[in-house]
Parts: sequence; structure tokens; C-alpha cells
Amino acid sequence: MRFRFIVWKLIFVLLFLNFKKVYSFEPVLMFFSNSPEYVKSNGYLISGTVSAFTPTLIYFYHLNDTGEDKKIYIKFSGNAEAFIDFVFSSSENNYFKVGNDVGKKIFKDFKPTKFFINGEYLFEVDFKSKNLVSGYFWFFSNGRLDFESWVGNVDYRYILPTDKKHVKGIFG
Repeated sequence: MRFRFIVWKLIFVLLFLNFKKVYSFEPVLMFFSNSPEYVKSNGYLISGTVSAFTPTLIYFYHLNDTGEDKKIYIKFSGNAEAFIDFVFSSSENNYFKVGNDVGKKIFKDFKPTKFFINGEYLFEVDFKSKNLVSGYFWFFSNGRLDFESWVGNVDYRYILPTDKKHVKGIFG
């Protein structure tokens, strides 16, 4: 067991030292935040926990059906050094543009940034009324990270009902 820990630690150090050359590996774990697709009120979208050294992708796909501009909040909690890359695209009527923007970023402009998460780190994404927002967070860290995402204000916590027809979950 100790040997495996040392090997993983060595791999992690090598990845961090040579990250600009090695950052093209794919996620091992994928979370989908796509239910409810039509967000009608403030509330939770998704939450989860990711272990150290687990490349992870959180994919978002939601339409703001609340009638007013909102924000999507994504909060990471823990103590870790992490590489994070993210993109969000939004459009009221051009869903192909949204998919194209996200696809370009994933396949052509992937450039993770190093973050030091000590406690909590909060990201905000504009979520305009009647707009579809699609995007992702890709991250890889040297420590366990918890994450949660919600629509509304920073302190609002209500679990939104999910769509029964859409894929939602954790794949890995």
C-alpha cells in the first residue's frame, strides 16, 4: 500500500513538473449536470467528491427558464493544488454555437491553470434568462476536492427536481 502511494506521488510530481508537455490525458471520471435541463427556479444542480490524482470533467447543460438573469455558482472545497480548465458558452437561439465553442476549447485550446484551493474557491458563470449554457470544468489535483453547483444567490440551497428522461450522474 505504501509503495502504491509513493508511486502515485512520483507520477503526480512528474506530471506537475512537465505539465506543459503532458496535459493531454483524458478524464477518468465524468459528472453530468444536465437535469433539470430547463431550470425554473434557484437551487442545487450537482455536487460530488473527487479523489486525488483523478482527472475529472464536470459537464453542464442547462437552459435558464426562470424569467430573469441568474448566476451558476461552482464551489470547490478542500486543500489541494489543482490544474483547472473551464469554458462556458451561452446563446438564446444558436445552440450549435454553444456546442461549437465548447468543442473548440476542449479539443484545440485546452490550457489548464494552476490553482491553490485552501478551504473554498468559488467560480461564477452568467446565466441569462432564456439562454442555454453549456460548458465544462476539467480538473486534476493532488488532494481530495468536494464540489457543488447551484443557481441563484450565493447562500441559496434548494435541491431542484430532476428530469426523469435525461441522463444524470457520475461516469468513470
